Amino acid sequence: MRAWEMYVDGLISRANGLHDRACALQLSALDLWHQIDFDWHATLSALELCELGLREQFSGHVKDEAMKHPNSWLALRAHRVLEAA
Repeated sequence: MRAWEMYVDGLISRANGLHDRACALQLSALDLWHQIDFDWHATLSALELCELGLREQFSGHVKDEAMKHPNSWLALRAHRVLEAA
């Protein structure tokens, strides 16, 4: 549950222009998701981090997870985020 709270708080922080806080929260959420082997959920935070300017660090994770679910909403969002320049 804590990972969801950090993920959502990160979304809110991003919407309020708090870039550093949003990054920190998404990184924390991503770490928690990985600790409990929720890779699909971790990818949500990785997508946010890509949009926050950390694309180079997290695009590989996003691509790998999206390839596991090629017909999913996650793959569609990954494509849109990673193709946006």
